[in-house]
Amino acid sequence: MTKTLLSIAFALFFFSASAQIQDQDLLKTDKHEIAIKPGKLVNIFNAKKGELVKLECVDGTTISFTVNMNVWNQELVRTLGGKLEGNKETFITLTQADLKQGIIYEGNIISHKSNIAFKIFTAKEGTVYLQKTTKDNILVTD
Repeated sequence: MTKTLLSIAFALFFFSASAQIQDQDLLKTDKHEIAIKPGKLVNIFNAKKGELVKLECVDGTTISFTVNMNVWNQELVRTLGGKLEGNKETFITLTQADLKQGIIYEGNIISHKSNIAFKIFTAKEGTVYLQKTTKDNILVTD
């Protein structure tokens, strides 16, 4: 019984630690596009400042970030922002817009230390992707 509990505790610790490593290694990935699991974005917009949010991707990658901004305006547009949990110099901004054709998501993940970035966008079929690019290809507006 004790060995079983220790095995479970080790497995939980290992998988928790590997999720943190994935955040750090996100900028090093050789994948050009990563799809976010369908339906995983809707609930994160209820997060409050200081909460840890996890984006689950189809390939098993988990992107964790601490929310430091959650803004909702009259046009049914909501924006979350924060720092990646495993890499405090990398920032994420994610916007949810409720349009006539459906909910769309846009945003970016930008590294402060390197030129690597990810554009977040909704494809025509409704899948949300992270697309690897450089900071030069990210348009930041306020």
